[in-house]
Amino acid sequence: MCVSCKLVAPSYSRSEVMDATVRKPYPTDLTDLQWEIIQVVLPAARPGGRPRSVDLREVLNAIVYVNRSGCQWSMLPHDFPAKSTVYEYFAQWRDDGTWQELLDVLREGYREVHAPSHERTRVPRASTASRSKGPNTRAGTGTMRARKSRAGSGRSWSIRWAC
Repeated sequence: MCVSCKLVAPSYSRSEVMDATVRKPYPTDLTDLQWEIIQVVLPAARPGGRPRSVDLREVLNAIVYVNRSGCQWSMLPHDFPAKSTVYEYFAQWRDDGTWQELLDVLREGYREVHAPSHERTRVPRASTASRSKGPNTRAGTGTMRARKSRAGSGRSWSIRWAC
């Protein structure tokens, strides 16, 4: 065999490469416990269609990676599924409410672990009568209000803290 033939790598499809190799984990990857909880919330594949060819855990890992890192969809690392696939799943789940349900389930699980129900209490809101009536506040408004800046064109907004 010639030397130049050894240097040419065989070509593989993206799915073959992803199935054949185990990637190094990212800090944003889901834990096994998180995946067990989330798996129940995710919708099943549609009956009668093609079977899924993508691992939903990797899709979720990619969505969390984009969310946490702040990168653009087009800059998604190559060891995740294709950016179009990941975004299509995210958009579908966002639009049908699955994404919000998924976040709610994770939030509840986090609260159960870190703040048991006997420690969670509602803090009563202060009444408007007890708020100070300084020159920058009006009764019934929150703790801050936005006002137009007097500088320049008047298009910029600043927030003034009410005391």
